[in-house]
Amino acid sequence: GLGGLSVLRAVRAHLPGESFVYTADTRYIPYGERDDAFITERTLAIGEWFVRQGAKALVVACNTATAQSIAAVREHLAIPLVGVEPGIKPAVQQSASGVAGVLATQATLRSARFQALLERHGAGCRFICQPGHGLVQAIENGDTGSPALRALLDSYLQPMLDDGADTVVLGCTHYPFLTATIRDIVGDR
Repeated sequence: GLGGLSVLRAVRAHLPGESFVYTADTRYIPYGERDDAFITERTLAIGEWFVRQGAKALVVACNTATAQSIAAVREHLAIPLVGVEPGIKPAVQQSASGVAGVLATQATLRSARFQALLERHGAGCRFICQPGHGLVQAIENGDTGSPALRALLDSYLQPMLDDGADTVVLGCTHYPFLTATIRDIVGDR
């Protein structure tokens, strides 16, 4: 979906001389509510398509696809794969309270890869994990700040804030499109 555009923007800024091919699997989004086998099958199919196009590397610009399938897809593709993962390590470094919220898809949060990320980099911080049901669909429909979306975000973020979170990890590549609304809700945290 559109979430990969947030990653494409960042990659293009760091590699301005590189050529890019981008695809959005809008037919099958959101991945965050899909089962693991489906996510792996779609990621592999898209990766194979990129290889046929002559790609020399693949950025899996989706936290859910990275969490659920990148290891399996790496076994099948002969090009380098770069995945995206929730910023657990930076959250630990940033949080003054030692409490951080993670807003991510249900599939990312349930993945063994995410749990390993928490174990590897999360020491010294307590993480409050919240699935962002409905957020990807809203963004795909062009909604990044309606009153209904703001109420939904508030229902996800306020419990984190009330429980001491001073840092929020956006664990889905779609969620940076909600930054202005999230900042409005969380204030200076």
